[in-house]
Amino acid sequence: MSSQTGNVGEPLELMCLLNPSAGASITAVKWFPDSDTTGIQLSAATCSLVGPAPSYDLARYSFTCSSSSNTFKLMILALQSSDNGTCWSCSVKFSNFPETNKSSSACIKLK
Repeated sequence: MSSQTGNVGEPLELMCLLNPSAGASITAVKWFPDSDTTGIQLSAATCSLVGPAPSYDLARYSFTCSSSSNTFKLMILALQSSDNGTCWSCSVKFSNFPETNKSSSACIKLK
């Protein structure tokens, strides 16, 4: 569990580092904030949103992907005081596994 800090109104970047096994490819990445089971699912190839948008405000988030280094980034554009203490975890879906495997996570701590 890593800790990120940021001031209200400043962008905050969370990174999901993934290590697929030999012969596997990453098909999707999901981000889950605290107490949320829907999450934001992204295409690993294009970093675009997959499926219906979640109920929380998507205008506050943007996404960048780097497939060469298996690094996926979630950019929170506008932190609000209600985000303080919120932890995000990411999970990854591999081509040779039917289930989604949990990966790294990060928590927001406002200065």
